[in-house]
Amino acid sequence: MGKRRFFVDMDGTLAVFTPVDTVETLYEKGYYAELKPHANVIEGVKQFIQTESDTEVYVLSAVLEDSPYALIEKNEWLDRHLPEVNQEHRIFLPCGKDKSEYVPGGISAADILLDDYSTNLHQWQAAGGCAIKLMNGINGTRGSWMGQRIAYDIMPEQFCHDLMQYLQLEEKSEALITIGGQECVKVEEWQIENDHYVPGRAIQQQEAGAFHYATVNNDLTNIFEYEEKPTRQKVEDDYIDREAMRDIDRYEAEFGDPVLKDGVTRSQAVKEYDRALRTIGYSAKEIECIYVDKYYTGERGNLSEMVYDMLMHQMSDGKPTAYITPGTSRNAFIKTMDEESRRSIEMAIRLAEIQEGYSGTELEDRVEEAMSNRLSAIDESLHVEERLDLAGQSIVTIENGGCTYVVLAEAVSEYGNTDLLLMRGSDRHFLIAKGWDAQSQNWDHGQYFGWDKEALADAASEFAGHAYVRRCFAQSSLKEQFKTILEAEFPETIGNDTLQEDLYENFMESNQEGLFNNDLRREVVREIETQRQVEIEWETEYE
Repeated sequence: MGKRRFFVDMDGTLAVFTPVDTVETLYEKGYYAELKPHANVIEGVKQFIQTESDTEVYVLSAVLEDSPYALIEKNEWLDRHLPEVNQEHRIFLPCGKDKSEYVPGGISAADILLDDYSTNLHQWQAAGGCAIKLMNGINGTRGSWMGQRIAYDIMPEQFCHDLMQYLQLEEKSEALITIGGQECVKVEEWQIENDHYVPGRAIQQQEAGAFHYATVNNDLTNIFEYEEKPTRQKVEDDYIDREAMRDIDRYEAEFGDPVLKDGVTRSQAVKEYDRALRTIGYSAKEIECIYVDKYYTGERGNLSEMVYDMLMHQMSDGKPTAYITPGTSRNAFIKTMDEESRRSIEMAIRLAEIQEGYSGTELEDRVEEAMSNRLSAIDESLHVEERLDLAGQSIVTIENGGCTYVVLAEAVSEYGNTDLLLMRGSDRHFLIAKGWDAQSQNWDHGQYFGWDKEALADAASEFAGHAYVRRCFAQSSLKEQFKTILEAEFPETIGNDTLQEDLYENFMESNQEGLFNNDLRREVVREIETQRQVEIEWETEYE
């Protein structure tokens, strides 16, 4: 490891962030000059500089390039509060840039960053450095940082001690690795045939008692947790046991009563669906007829970060079918608005554009916080005529995994059962659910989308694509399938039977896959073409 360097952020780390009502406040003269210091952090860093004389200490902070005051006032602020860091060790970069790219001579494992913003920390780690998050009392609400942390309000002596302890840990360990989201010191590693084993000790729980993890083949499905350091034999046995259970599941799926997912067999599934299906409106007869295998399949997704929702957007056909209230926790969908509400939504869109300009920057969280009161006021001014979904029907909510979801749209499979939902969660994100998890009695979340107007468009478009494929294959004949895909790709053919007939005849004579631009539609055309070839071969064989 080379010469150790310590980089510390300013806004929210050395200095207390002062909330603002508008972004323009950040450009006012005196804003940065008057920021209050985090006294214990400042004093702790000073003690660290005195104690660790072999470590180079830098200030690394982002500035608004178009502000006439930011850079000057930040330097003056450091002259008053942390003169121990001279001009040569102060690095200022434009807002939104990756801090790791501004390290003199390039970043290494010997470079440590102290920052309050998780995005900066993740980028720093990805570039090869080590990172510590300063918990300043207003951050850490999303849980995206799983690494080392240090509190702003501990005594300076403890602050300095904790910094030194973490840096000494870095020097002693051969490597820091991440196992299942936990930052660990790699204990050892070994190889048995094609299987690669890596155990590690979590550094976050180091003082309270070491907690250990192990991964096999760097596979997220092969992560094991231990309260004490496991032996090699223990890790190997646990991995063998897990693989054996997977083999049993595969055998039962092929030869016995099929295990559809999470140990649920087909014979168990219908009974276990009953309660949840009734919740979303299935009759007893519909439950009896449900096509279990198709209904049960579906990928799982991961919940993305929660941020403010806002805004309106048009569905994929270009028609403004609904509006979503901005800056609100209510699941309110409105078809009509008065002029005051329309102006309020336009203001919300403007605020969203301001926030988007600071997305990924050091100021992202603070700008979002500054806008929250304005958004709440806008929400209160909205005139909601009726709670409606995107199809204009009475709103439907379901409970899933302990959360409430608004069902925006449903799609049925070629077997006639509902197996696809477009939903909006209480966290204001959009998602597509692709099947029922019988063990947890919840819908599988196949795809997650964001919270804003672009996310709604993406979710609606993706949902329409899946529903379209189902609608196409629900047709009983090749001709009807082709008609469905033709009208989706070329709306001008709707109602023109002669044109549709001519195009179908051309299709039957040659592969017309090139006519279609959309990937899903090309996939359907290929499937139809395959079916057509099978029919031709069958007719030829029996002529």
